[in-house]
Amino acid sequence: MAHTPQPAGEAAPVPPVGCAECRRLKAGRAEAVRAGDRELAEGWAVVHGRHVRYCH
Repeated sequence: MAHTPQPAGEAAPVPPVGCAECRRLKAGRAEAVRAGDRELAEGWAVVHGRHVRYCH
């Protein structure tokens, strides 16, 4: 697939990374990290790891 350069000043659209569930789990972890809740952040990471293992 050839790369088509974008005109100056226009950003190329970025497709979302991961499935909807991956994005939801990552957002939950990010919120827990921002809130300073390490235990909850670790829980989100574990659940995301299991999701990736079983679904991808």
